[in-house]
Amino acid sequence: MSKDIIAGTKFGESVIGEGDLGRLGESADIQTSMDVLRQGAQGYSSEESLARKEQALSSHNQAQQATERALQSRLARAGVRGGQAGAQVRDTAIAGLQQRGNIERDLFISGEQAKQTGAQNLYNAASNVGQFDLGQAAKEKNIALQSGFGFAQLGSAERAAFLSSQSADKAAAARMAGVGGGGGSGLMGGIGGGIIGGAAGAVTGAVGAIFCHEESTLVLMEDLTYKMIKDIRLGDSVHLGGEVKLKGDLYNEAEMFEYKGELVTGSHYVLEGDNWLKVKDSSLALPQVETDYIICPIETENGVYVTKAGYVSADFAQEYSDLLEDSNYEEYKKVSV
Repeated sequence: MSKDIIAGTKFGESVIGEGDLGRLGESADIQTSMDVLRQGAQGYSSEESLARKEQALSSHNQAQQATERALQSRLARAGVRGGQAGAQVRDTAIAGLQQRGNIERDLFISGEQAKQTGAQNLYNAASNVGQFDLGQAAKEKNIALQSGFGFAQLGSAERAAFLSSQSADKAAAARMAGVGGGGGSGLMGGIGGGIIGGAAGAVTGAVGAIFCHEESTLVLMEDLTYKMIKDIRLGDSVHLGGEVKLKGDLYNEAEMFEYKGELVTGSHYVLEGDNWLKVKDSSLALPQVETDYIICPIETENGVYVTKAGYVSADFAQEYSDLLEDSNYEEYKKVSV
């Protein structure tokens, strides 16, 4: 199943494309605008400050000159001369110098206010761009994730169809051989017509090579109770494996082994020590002459389950490469005895 999810995620990413869903932060126009805002956050440029200062001083000088001419005219008409006239002229000049100082102060305050306004505008713009880009990234991840889950569901459906097809082929072959005919009884009598049961989640029939345990094997459930594998249903949760996605009941024709007191097909992967290996390759496995058993393949959310014997077992859909890449590998090793 993990391969299905990876393939689906890659497909979703290919649908999005190299250009993703679009980031404002990657736009040339936005970058140009941000550059302008960054310049604004520096306050007035030296050229702008000089121009503002020259304009303000020019206006001030003109006003000062007009004030002084008006004062001199007024003093002449009033006949004021000497020290008194000089004092009034001096006072006017001092007032002019004070106004000039106020101009310098106001220009500095105006520049600082421009910096604050520019910095706030830059912060607001950057925040808005960042929030938009985060939203786009979340949408992209959701598309890839949904695609991955979709491929996983398709993979499960394909495997279920494969089991059903194998079951139907074997059952047809059995009927052609005169085994399990209508009204027959016994094990083979009940295997005709492969079925995938809805709520029961059962696949009945005969199959040659599949990875699964014999039907009476006890499986550790999520609530730490045990349930026979034949009684497990779709939607049940098993320890480590999570939700059961597929469940089958099949007539076995493959080689069987006794492994740690449990009957299991030889091709079934189990975790022994630090290694995943097929049961038939284990020194602990004892080959069985008898192969006529009902076996129950299951597929779980995480691709594994634990049996009463105390080892981690791969489900029937897992491949060796998937097992090696499983991120929970170290946790599984703690469980296996």
